[in-house]
Amino acid sequence: MTKSPNLWRLSALVAGATLLYKLLGFAEKLVLAHVFGTSATADAYIAGASVVLLVGFLLADIASPAMIPVLLADPAGARRTFGSTLGWVLLGAVPLATLGWWGAGGLARVFGPGFDAPTQALTASIIRVGMVALPALCATAILTAWYQAHGHFIRPALADIALKLGPLAGIAVLGGVQGLAWGLMLGALVRLLLLLSRRVPLRPRLASRDAGLRMVVHGAWPLLLTALVSVHLIGVIETALASTLGTGAVAALAYARRIVDVPIILAPQVLARVAFPMLTELAIRQDRAALAVLLQRCVRISMLLLLPLTIVGTLLSTALVRLLFERGAFDARSVGPTSTAMMTILPGLPALALSILLVRFNYATGDTRRPSIIRVAGAVLQIGLALWWRRWGLAGLGWATTVSLWAETIALVSIARSAIHAPRDRDWRFWLRLLVAGLSCGAAVILGRSVWPEPDGTGPLFGYLAALTLLGCGAYAAVLVVGQVGAVRAGWALLRRRGRAGEQEAAG
Repeated sequence: MTKSPNLWRLSALVAGATLLYKLLGFAEKLVLAHVFGTSATADAYIAGASVVLLVGFLLADIASPAMIPVLLADPAGARRTFGSTLGWVLLGAVPLATLGWWGAGGLARVFGPGFDAPTQALTASIIRVGMVALPALCATAILTAWYQAHGHFIRPALADIALKLGPLAGIAVLGGVQGLAWGLMLGALVRLLLLLSRRVPLRPRLASRDAGLRMVVHGAWPLLLTALVSVHLIGVIETALASTLGTGAVAALAYARRIVDVPIILAPQVLARVAFPMLTELAIRQDRAALAVLLQRCVRISMLLLLPLTIVGTLLSTALVRLLFERGAFDARSVGPTSTAMMTILPGLPALALSILLVRFNYATGDTRRPSIIRVAGAVLQIGLALWWRRWGLAGLGWATTVSLWAETIALVSIARSAIHAPRDRDWRFWLRLLVAGLSCGAAVILGRSVWPEPDGTGPLFGYLAALTLLGCGAYAAVLVVGQVGAVRAGWALLRRRGRAGEQEAAG
């Protein structure tokens, strides 16, 4: 059903559309920070919007992994399966949106238990506006799965842009936080309209006996549990805990996560989205060697791109937050909590990247149970650590995220290796070189920061960040390219000897 396009060319095209999507999302947060800073109004909008997007994004997380393997395995019945899935999803989305509209006050209390009464009331009003678009968000998730199963990634990526244009248009036309809310609803509706075409069999059915539908449901329920607990429930609990840390904590955490989201969306998520149908077809053919090669390529490119961004972003978090947000209502008092949250979340970025790729890989091979168990266990660990470390404020919430992500990723690596029977020492050379390059990057940035104090003003601050980023990335690239000096050469020589000894032993 899918063609085999060049992975990197297609990834680059999707990354371009996704970059625009993230830039618009960033623009939304910049406008929010400029107008409302880290105030109670910003907290209310972020909490209310997260309620509205919860179900739509939850369904988007599970629709493609659950549907694509079924659609690819049975091309003849794909239209019937798609229609049945769409019909049942719409049947559930409409009453769910109605319940959400009537229960908006209760949802506001769940998502913001630490908010005062006026802030909770404002959150509830935002939820009611957004619930109008909930069926559109759910339908969009199913349509996107159909496009991706057929190898069409650009159109869904471009349609996503409408979701971010909506709030910007809303605040420009209507103004205020209600303008953002109405714009979010409009963006969701336009996004759905952009995916309607003759390519998609828009005939919703309520055929409960469809074999393909049963396979989708069978694959979806562990994904639903995983996504609900390990992603979205975590977001609810994290928002609730942040609401108890004082006014502006929810907004500060959201601004920090928006910065961290950019490299995740542009590297591992794009690669995982594009590679998933390819991985699925290789798994159906039981081509383990090709599976291992494709997974290794995706992991390596993600790590090569993300490690220097993680190191530079962590060491220069305060300057980066000041450059991006410090204007209007976002003053120096808002910089501290935002940069603290960012500094403690960023060390988990490589782990999150690996987790995204490894979960998609295991889903492609038909193993949804073990990744689901691991991700749920990681979520439970994060919740426990967040409750324990909440006394440290936003830093405690950030470190809870980072520690749980690394624990989860280590477990996912283990089951991925068992699936492709990969030797444990296969990639030591690559990881050793990457480690030395990362240490060199961090040392270069620390040295530059020690001799160049952080300046004031947008222009000087931009120059400061650009120079130190180039310095760190230059050191990182130099080690990767040269990589043959001092102790590193001895380490690589040891690894080469070990590899040759292993090959001779296997041959013998």
